[in-house]
Amino acid sequence: HANTAKSIRLTEFAIELAHKLLAPQGVTVGSPRDAARRGGHVALVHERARQLTIALAERDVIADFRAPDVIRIGLSPLTTRFADVHAGLSTLKELLDH
Repeated sequence: HANTAKSIRLTEFAIELAHKLLAPQGVTVGSPRDAARRGGHVALVHERARQLTIALAERDVIADFRAPDVIRIGLSPLTTRFADVHAGLSTLKELLDH
């Protein structure tokens, strides 16, 4: 199914970017690597997750906070572009850099 395939590609892309852009700032991926166990979202773990989720929203990047330390990003294959994933995670990197 095309939507399922795109969902998997979106989450894999987000995980790759998280490792590349966010791991140096202490972010780890809390989602399973196995796409069959992951679903259409990615959990990013950081001690300042609550504050970062609020700061992302102020920059029009929508994510959910999950206690105690998870930023959850939902990646709908119908509305999310790969460029959106890159922009959102780049915004998170900028927040972590400051």
